[in-house]
Amino acid sequence: MIRKAVSKDKKEIYQIWKICFANDDDGYTDYYFQNEFVPENTWIYTIGEKIVSILDLRPHILSLGNKRIGTYFIVGVATLPNYRHKGYMKELMKAALEYADRRVLVTLIQEYDQGLYEPFGFIPTYDIKQYEFKGKEFPKYGHLNVVEMTDKEALTKLYYRFMSNFQGYFVPGKKHFESLEKQLTYERGHLFSYYHREQLHGYYVGYLEGSELRITEIMYDDGEALARMLAHASSLALNIKLKVPKLEKLEIIIPNAKITTKNETLVTINDMALFKRCYNLENKSVDSLWQEKPLYLPDEA
Repeated sequence: MIRKAVSKDKKEIYQIWKICFANDDDGYTDYYFQNEFVPENTWIYTIGEKIVSILDLRPHILSLGNKRIGTYFIVGVATLPNYRHKGYMKELMKAALEYADRRVLVTLIQEYDQGLYEPFGFIPTYDIKQYEFKGKEFPKYGHLNVVEMTDKEALTKLYYRFMSNFQGYFVPGKKHFESLEKQLTYERGHLFSYYHREQLHGYYVGYLEGSELRITEIMYDDGEALARMLAHASSLALNIKLKVPKLEKLEIIIPNAKITTKNETLVTINDMALFKRCYNLENKSVDSLWQEKPLYLPDEA
């Protein structure tokens, strides 16, 4: 049976996350279920009374081509180990996508396995690039003016300034940075901010794990802000892993980095004719919409 979750399902769904995402759980699961879990956003497949497959269909506002549209982002796709390869997730995905198809123009999904989602019409749309480099190899600066967290209103303004470089991005909620601060407490992460002349010009989110620092988000006004934040990061760890959109070209300031790329987010257009009319693409391909300016659509978890 396929249905939306209700409040009494929360504990069982939490346990499925703990089982299926054990290797990726750095505290996010506890944060999510204690602060953001909304039962009706979770779709479940049950056998009798037992929940065996789940997925989250989370609503978002997407700014795309100077228009704001509603969208769903599919995350938390999981089936208990003893119930896999029986078609349960396929049926659950079909039901969730049919629901989304009637309500939004586009649906997004985290790229767990591209081959699994191609039959549902998903195509790659957002690639990321990861730079791996030694902290000691990055140039040293003097006083860096980097502090942990900062004024959340200033962070929001910086977010929108940085996003002006992109054709599409998620519109943050009013309490986005308050939620992020709480999330980082659960995950033992940090948000560092760079100031110049008492004005915020950059921030990055990082996770220290032994001698390694993973930077999962970095936003900045200019190259000086970027360089000073990377210098700060390099002072914290021996090894740095920096994740950015694929089209960012940081080889000039990180010349010796190991670079890898991967797709992170897939998209399906629910009403192609309407989508093309909305964006004047009648005689063009969909991806022409973001050829001049790229998308910024990182995964959520």
